[in-house]
Amino acid sequence: MLNEILEFEAYVKDPESADPRIQPKMLTKNYESDDLNGIGGILVILARGFILGFETEQKIYNEDGLVNENILNDTKYILLQWCGFDLNVLESKEKAINDDLENHRQCILEWQKTYPEADGWLKKYWLHHCPEKKKEQWENVESEWNKKLCSKNKEYSQKQITLTSVIAIALERGPLRKRYMTLRKDTSEKPEKDPKKRFVYLYSRIEPHKDGSGTSIHETTREQILKNIAAYLIGKEYHPKNQRFILLDRGRLMGWYGKDDYGYADEAWYRPRVIWEEKQIMEAHSGDRGWNFIKLSINQEFLEHFEFQLISEEQIADIDKSGYWILDRTWNQELKVSGIVLNNTPKKK
Repeated sequence: MLNEILEFEAYVKDPESADPRIQPKMLTKNYESDDLNGIGGILVILARGFILGFETEQKIYNEDGLVNENILNDTKYILLQWCGFDLNVLESKEKAINDDLENHRQCILEWQKTYPEADGWLKKYWLHHCPEKKKEQWENVESEWNKKLCSKNKEYSQKQITLTSVIAIALERGPLRKRYMTLRKDTSEKPEKDPKKRFVYLYSRIEPHKDGSGTSIHETTREQILKNIAAYLIGKEYHPKNQRFILLDRGRLMGWYGKDDYGYADEAWYRPRVIWEEKQIMEAHSGDRGWNFIKLSINQEFLEHFEFQLISEEQIADIDKSGYWILDRTWNQELKVSGIVLNNTPKKK
């Protein structure tokens, strides 16, 4: 999530790899989710990478302010090809895409040359990871997902993923970005020296379970807390200013964790028991409904106290590396302290 470029590359290379961790629910017969169980978010990442990385010789918008028809068709073609759908037999309006692109414009040829493994990526991933009756299940997926992606209804609704809405969201969000997250280091007189516990200063205590257990958390959980905070800050960029809650997508977050979760357990994707200054760090709604998203808020005083912020690579030089952590990460591996941070000595109060 911090590095969207690596996230994008994870979906166009080596479909038989365990990375990225597409959630198991995507590989089932449940087709009821409007966002195709999270596949919509992946398609948006792909569309951003294609439109703003390969469609460089055309203006995105025509004189009427509408998206150039060639760009629409090119992107729809690339997305359906990535899914592994048979473009010659689709019973939808998108069948015309194959005819329109008989001569394949240069941008599509460049894409195919740069990312040869992207062709049929989702189908290859499915057939490699899905257990029994792979062929029969894939035929169902192709039929049902094609109906949704090529639906004529609510094309621009972000609640119902279609090829057109994917492109609209992609253009709204712009080029893929590489971000870093900064936060203030421990300023106490005796900061934690154990690297595995370097972020324990961010919370006061852990609220125990009813039976009194669970008063400590694992290092991996501390990293996941930081990933939740980063996801929240990124989400705020796409929400109205001063809006406290954002919609947090469960599929992408779990992919970022590198974690499979079948049970939709609340604490698998947010941490209500983590306390700072006798207040919850995280507040969430709708987590008990088995949905693919929650409404998440991070305590604003907490964010301000530790001076959390997202920065670009160009801004790193302006950060006081003796007093602030600079965090980055590789796609679904562990959150990492950037190698740019040379001095880990906390700034004195």
